[in-house]
Amino acid sequence: YAERLKNHMLTTGFSFEGYRIAEYLGIVTGETVMGTGYFSDIGASISDLFGAEASEYSEKLRSAKQAVLKIMIKNSTDLGGNAIIGISYELMTFSGNMMGVSVTGTSVKVIKYSDNT
Repeated sequence: YAERLKNHMLTTGFSFEGYRIAEYLGIVTGETVMGTGYFSDIGASISDLFGAEASEYSEKLRSAKQAVLKIMIKNSTDLGGNAIIGISYELMTFSGNMMGVSVTGTSVKVIKYSDNT
């Protein structure tokens, strides 16, 4: 299972060079909602005051994007896919300093042209 997750092909486009899409398996998603945290809010306020990057928020956003990507890949492998095309992220904010990240794509089964043309 870990091997399938590691080798899953991903693209924001709709094809892979040297591969053909053998089967479309359906839309897959991953979602998470997380709080920014009190200390992150203080750090971000100081960054805002000086016009600097809010690294605390940036790190939380990176972590959230990785988490939803893992969920989406797992959902794709559960369908029998080995790739996801058309990946798109959506970011949301909720009251109480909560942020949400959602990722959507289409799970597909791809075959290398040389393997089964």
